[in-house]
Parts: sequence; structure tokens; C-alpha cells
Amino acid sequence: MNLMRTQFADRAVIRAKSEIESGNHELAWKYLEEAHIFSQPDAGMHLYVHWEMLRLAKQQGNKSELFGQILRLLLAVPSSVFRMYPAGNNGRSNVGLFSPMPLSKRHEKKLNELEKLEKQRIESGGTLQKYQRQHPLTRR
Repeated sequence: MNLMRTQFADRAVIRAKSEIESGNHELAWKYLEEAHIFSQPDAGMHLYVHWEMLRLAKQQGNKSELFGQILRLLLAVPSSVFRMYPAGNNGRSNVGLFSPMPLSKRHEKKLNELEKLEKQRIESGGTLQKYQRQHPLTRR
């Protein structure tokens, strides 16, 4: 598990929730898609991102997205555990479950940055550090 990726994905989910509260669902989806790309190696975070996608689909009354997210919830943990997730896939129902997608230049740059930070964290003895998720309601 890459703690830096998990933290980045978590912050993207928090931003998405903020946009949902503001009624900006289009931007919320973008943040959730970004969170999905970075969360895939971490089974718990990957599952959580799909849960938030399901909640937004339900709130919007988007039945095809809702059913797509139910299927993805069932597959999120096994695909993360067995490293069978498609790189760059944004997690939406209009994209194939196992279809890789090209990373944007921005995402590629961020992924490389997070990999370097994770390597530095481990080399500095941070291997036992656990990430405590910041609940959005406690951050206000």
C-alpha cells in the first residue's frame, strides 16, 4: 500500500463531498474519478471511493451509474488485493470494468511525485505509520 496515494485519494474524496454539498455534481464526479485512479492499490480506499460514487449516483437518480457502482463495489476489494485493476480507469459505469485508460499528464506527474514521497517516507523509517482518515465534518 502506498500511503501517499491513499492520502491523496482521501483528500480528493473530501473535495468531492464539499462540491456535492455545494450542488456542483459535475466537479464532484471529477474529484471522485481522480480519487479512484489513485485509490486502486488500496482495497479499503478503493471500496470507499466506489461507495461515494454510488451515493452520488443515487442522489442524482442516475440508475445506470447506480447499477454500475453496485457491480464495482463487489469487485473493488478483489481487484485491489490481486492487483487486477486497470491503470488510469476512472471508475465510472460508462467505462469498462477492466479497461485501462491513459493517465493525463497531470495525473502522471502526481503519481510519480507520490511514488517518490512514499519511497522517502519508507526510507526515513515511516513504515509503521498508519494513515488516520480526516473526516470532513471534523475539519470545519
